[in-house]
Amino acid sequence: MTATAQQDVSVDDSSYGQGVSVSFYGNTGNLKKPGYLFAGWNVREDGSGATYTEGQVFTMGGTNLTLYA
Repeated sequence: MTATAQQDVSVDDSSYGQGVSVSFYGNTGNLKKPGYLFAGWNVREDGSGATYTEGQVFTMGGTNLTLYA
């Protein structure tokens, strides 16, 4: 999984096979943007995709997953 944002984030460099359950990290990279609160991760940069919150479990598919804050 790769998390992207306009600031430094903690990256999980682990490799997860298809079908493995993974728990999402919270705001471990201490992301900050004036006027906003970190609400979780989204699969689309514009926030219109699936949203995942800290501790939520996701089953890995067969492709890489990029997340946006």
